[in-house]
Amino acid sequence: MRIRFCVLLGFLALLASYGCRGSAEIEMNDARLAMEKAKIANAEILAPTDLEKAQKAWDHAQAADKEGNTATAKVLYTSAKIYFGQAADIANSKRGALSRELDNMQPVISETLDKVK
Repeated sequence: MRIRFCVLLGFLALLASYGCRGSAEIEMNDARLAMEKAKIANAEILAPTDLEKAQKAWDHAQAADKEGNTATAKVLYTSAKIYFGQAADIANSKRGALSRELDNMQPVISETLDKVK
């Protein structure tokens, strides 16, 4: 029982030291993926203010990373990831709403066009 506890404690210490390593690379990659998803969703057109907030967090994170403030960079990259995700979600939501609106307008357009002919 005591050996299991020591092994478990050692494993937890190893895990904690791995999680506290000196690089913000994982957080940066996660934020970069979220940024790409936001760009694919056309967030620059459909959610420009949210994308701007995300870009500011990204820029601040990169500056902190260059200065060697890894802990701050990790937090800022995580914030950027969240903001990019929000921008993508808002853009996708707006795209869906615009699509539904256009679908609803299609019969009216067709009817008006038939009357013009």
